Amino acid sequence: MSQDKGTITVCIGNYGYYSEGDPRDKWITLPKTDAEIRQFLTDNGLQDAQHEEIYISDYDGIPFGLHYGKIFSE
Repeated sequence: MSQDKGTITVCIGNYGYYSEGDPRDKWITLPKTDAEIRQFLTDNGLQDAQHEEIYISDYDGIPFGLHYGKIFSE
């Protein structure tokens, strides 16, 4: 997955579907507006009236141009 500076890619899932044995984790690149995130959740079957609780299970890359070696320096 390629990473643009100023973005982070996260994997989003739904606790209800996961508990029912139907994991539906999907990747999304942030930032997005609230409306874009809601649309993403709906389009990918990650949230509905009976399945409201979502989670972030993973991420790709270090966000916002940081580098592993520089996170804890100083």
